[in-house]
Amino acid sequence: MPTENSAWPPPQWLAAYIAYEENNAWWTGDRTALAGLYGTGGGKRPGVTGRSSSNVIRALMQSIRERGRTFFWGGKGQTLTDSRPVLRSHIPAAANLATLSSDLQFAQSPRFLIPGEESDSKDEGAVLLRDLMDADRSRAQLNIYGETKAALGASICIPMWDADLAPGEVWWESFGPDTAIPEFRSGRLAAVTLWSEYQDDRQYYRLLSHHGVDGGAGYVEHALFLGTEDNLGKRVPLQDHPLGEPYADMVDADSRIPTGLHRLDAVYGVNAPTVEWRRDPFLRYAGRSDFAQLHGLFDDLDRSWSSWMRDLRLGAGRTFMPSQYLTSLGRGKGATFDEVAEYVTKLDMPGDLTDGKLPIHHQQHEIRVEQHERTLMAGYREILRKAGYSPSAWGDNAGEGGGQITATEIEDRNAASERTRAKKNVHDRQTLGELARLVMEVHSVQYGGGLKVLDALPIVEFPEMSQEPPRDLAETVGLLDAAGAISLLQKVTRANPDWTSTQVTEEVERIRGERGEGPLPDPAALGRVASAIEEQDDIEDDDGDDDER
Repeated sequence: MPTENSAWPPPQWLAAYIAYEENNAWWTGDRTALAGLYGTGGGKRPGVTGRSSSNVIRALMQSIRERGRTFFWGGKGQTLTDSRPVLRSHIPAAANLATLSSDLQFAQSPRFLIPGEESDSKDEGAVLLRDLMDADRSRAQLNIYGETKAALGASICIPMWDADLAPGEVWWESFGPDTAIPEFRSGRLAAVTLWSEYQDDRQYYRLLSHHGVDGGAGYVEHALFLGTEDNLGKRVPLQDHPLGEPYADMVDADSRIPTGLHRLDAVYGVNAPTVEWRRDPFLRYAGRSDFAQLHGLFDDLDRSWSSWMRDLRLGAGRTFMPSQYLTSLGRGKGATFDEVAEYVTKLDMPGDLTDGKLPIHHQQHEIRVEQHERTLMAGYREILRKAGYSPSAWGDNAGEGGGQITATEIEDRNAASERTRAKKNVHDRQTLGELARLVMEVHSVQYGGGLKVLDALPIVEFPEMSQEPPRDLAETVGLLDAAGAISLLQKVTRANPDWTSTQVTEEVERIRGERGEGPLPDPAALGRVASAIEEQDDIEDDDGDDDER
């Protein structure tokens, strides 16, 4: 737990927190936050960037503004000739990218297996694992976990329980790295402090929950601090504020809640290894966002989109006519021309007569749809390329030709997304396996009569992203069957790759029953029959030898 009156956030994590604020501004699409972040004015700086009393923070913020000086959201706050502000539109490319990453990994939930057991095993541990990790609550958290780590670079996962609120249940939640101070040792998470704050005028109440291990015993320590925007301040009783009040009756004399585990009850899931902080001793394991090196391209998209929207506004069309044609609403109240007044511009001049009448002119500005769309699509492709995803991930098939698409072409289009997903799955299998073990151990402590330590991590299996189309699969199986190169068991297995061995066996037996072939023989019985046949052959061979003699 941090000491009283220490700087907040801790100085060694300031660079990360500034990066989190920048990524969060793009993720949420907050135009006020983007304007404040890059210096065009128009709002209070978001989150940690508002604590300008720190010289370190000011230096970090200055570096962001220097980088964003040429941004559409940067510069000096351009205005039109009549002092109206430039209208800036935002396109949610960053939010789309975070959602895409989460969808590719967790739209189809992974399977959690006990080593050596099938997914439909009746083993007590396998059943408990399915109940805990395959529940809808857990699957919903997977999507939150995936989107958070894609946007901010990491996510912290912690098992939860509350015997009064949900007796008999253990679940887990994910938290963003911008609400956590992790501590790493030898490349692994050694402790983590989660925090939340409430501002009351110039006072800041902060609840800190420190997850750690002391002498082989896991614990969670809760503490409430009262300080300023950049200083943690003094520690006060938990019951002094609603932030800490729920934990006042739960903690012991040391303000701790024992977890009953022999290990830390938290896991740190990274999106990808960090590049920017790889030489920083504190931040080298913090993780890397999918937005890394993409802020400029996000800004370019907003510039292009805003230009397109400006064309639409200007392209509404204008009708110029003499003031004599307008209906006066009275002195000082203007004039109108039927119901299309918004397209009419009054000219205080009689104009030249044309065929004995005053002229009416109409002007229609060009709306450059094709140019803007091509520019936007080019920006999207570059964003996807840097993030490691295929252009088809956003449905962009422009320039790839028409006609029918083969399965091989589909696989080629998805190749980049497949590679990126496979790399992320390496991290997630470890993270989610450790999390599943923690959830099961917490359940055993709280509701199972004592800690049951799991030495082996549960296995996490991700489904295939691209599957062979049914028609192509049927043709392949048919060709193998015609060549006598595939068994009925393998046919069913290939047609249903997500099925368990029990489901496959049951389906094979149903097919054999429909064909009148009867059930599959027992492999053990087959072994006994084979042995008996061999013995009979040996006896007959011996009798034959006697006859010859």
